Formats: sequence, structure tokens, C-alpha cells
Amino acid sequence: MKKCMSFKMFAAACAVLLAFPFASQADDAKFVEGKDVPQEYVNGQGTPFVLIPAGEFMMGSDIHARNAENYCSNTGPCHLVKHSKPFYMGKFVVTHEEYEKFVNATGYETAAEKAGIGSTYRVEERDGGRYGNWGMIEGCTWRTPGIDISPRHPACTINFFDVKAYIDWLNTVEKPENDFGVPCVYRLPTEAEWEYACRAGTTTDFFWGDRAEDGKGYLCCAGTEGAPLDAVWGEHFPFDDGFIASAPVGSFKPNPFGLYDMLGLVWEWVGDYYAPDYFQHSPEVDPKGPEKGDEKGTVIARGGCWGQDQFYNNCWARRPIDPHYGGCALGFRLVLVPCDR
Repeated sequence: MKKCMSFKMFAAACAVLLAFPFASQADDAKFVEGKDVPQEYVNGQGTPFVLIPAGEFMMGSDIHARNAENYCSNTGPCHLVKHSKPFYMGKFVVTHEEYEKFVNATGYETAAEKAGIGSTYRVEERDGGRYGNWGMIEGCTWRTPGIDISPRHPACTINFFDVKAYIDWLNTVEKPENDFGVPCVYRLPTEAEWEYACRAGTTTDFFWGDRAEDGKGYLCCAGTEGAPLDAVWGEHFPFDDGFIASAPVGSFKPNPFGLYDMLGLVWEWVGDYYAPDYFQHSPEVDPKGPEKGDEKGTVIARGGCWGQDQFYNNCWARRPIDPHYGGCALGFRLVLVPCDR
């Protein structure tokens, strides 16, 4: 596989990792000017956030996707991205119990609840075998996503607008400015923020290295354990991850930045619209994605999920997705930043 790597990138990656423990003390890029902040921040909902340092990295991949018109389209060109300021990112994806707090407080109904149908896992019989697949099922919602869940499982079967409603609510009930002294806002990460945080100073296909088989213990994925409903995965990682489907957040080892489940578990909504050629002309410093999307408003999800293999569960795979879609392998993670970002 072609690597997007140079001596400059190697040096930059090393610098990021060396700077990470002291990120809150960096003179050139503070989360709040003139104020030291904690490495980990826990908000009023009990949600932990990890401080991600400013730095630069090589984003994307020049590898040609085997399915270029679907999940992994337009992963290149590999290009330099600089993050000029630190930001806080959720240590975990938002959980079922966290989303439930929002619904109980507001009476909000998700799109799947209103429609009475949602996307979930199902079995497809072909070639004499039973294979895991995805499809629309009546009664599938965030409360009943069609797979076993617990309060600590990721919130799923929620579309982009359901996520936005949660964030709007969180920004009304949480007052992080009381802790940081400046107005702050919760939002989805940009795609560049997400990949930078996922890679955590590494330059390989996965944050643990280039070998898929070395990922055991790092992610919830399609593995040798098989699929739900006595099915099998068509393609999978070469190990048993310990879970037939999804898993509680934090069940696996974190990446070098201390973030859990950045690969596998659930695809994660990011805040960027999708444009096939965006990486060809995106800004080098703090890119925020295209200003507008296509006629559907297609946005990006990153990170892969519990039902997919190493071609999707890696640092560079991109999934363009209809914002009205919500499925049992799709969730979200938040960032916290001052309002001027």
C-alpha cells in the first residue's frame, strides 16, 4: 500500500506525540488564551472530554478503494492539514443513556420513531449460506435498534438531524463557559478534526500500525466470532473481538490520545458536507468542509463499525451518507470548543 509519509510528516507526528502530555501548557495554541485547562474535562452530564493538542498531519490516503463509488470513495489526495488550536473531543461516542436524558427532558421523537421504521442488521441467504446485511425493519428505533444494547452502548438509529437536536439541547443545558471563562459550544467534529484525533500522531492505516491482525483488543468489528442470527461475515478481521454485534463504549483499548472506539463500534457522523473533489482544494489550516452539499445534503461518517472489516475500519475510510439515514451501526461523538471556532 502506498503511504502518505515524509520526513517532515514523521517529525511532525513525533512532535505531536511529545507535545501531547503538555498540550494545555502550549504557548502558541491554547484552548483559552491565558488560561491553563485540564487534560480531561467532565461536563455536567458526566460526559468526559479529552484535550487534543494543536498540530499537523497528513490527511487521507492515495490508496484506491475497491468500492470507489461507495464507502471509501475519494480518500485522496493525501494532503497536509494543520490544526491551529487545541480542542476537546468526547472520550467516547454518545451513549444510549446520554441520548435518553435528552429525550426524557424534551419529549423529542426521532425520525425513525415518527416513521415507524429504521435500518438495522438482518440476514441475507445466498449461495447456500447466511450472511449479515443491513435493511429497513418496522419498529426499529434508537430504543429498539434490532441488536442487544445496554445504557452504555452507543446511541444509534438516529439520523443527522436527530443528532443536531441533541446538540442544540446540550448547548442550552450545559454552561462550559463557567469553567473556561469564555463562551463555548458543543458540535460535531469536522472531518479533519476527526481524522487527526483518530490517527493521534500515527501515520499508518490503523492507529495501532499497518497490520489488521494486530488490532485485536482495539476495536469492535466483524471478526471470526461470526455475526448475529447465526450468520457469518462475508469479510472480517482475522480474530474474535468478543462481541457478536455492538459493545458498550470503552470495552477496548484507546488510541494514543486516550480516545476510545475511534475505529469500529459505530460509524460516527462528522459535521462536513460531502464533495468528491474537496481534498483536492481544501484549506491547509483548520478546514471545515465544503460550504454546501449536494441536493441531498450528503454528509460524512468516519471510523467504520462493528459489522465491517479492515477496509472500512481504518483511519482514512470515508462514508458519504444521506443525512436522513439512521442505522444500528451509526452514532456520533462531540467536540467542545470556544464559540469563535
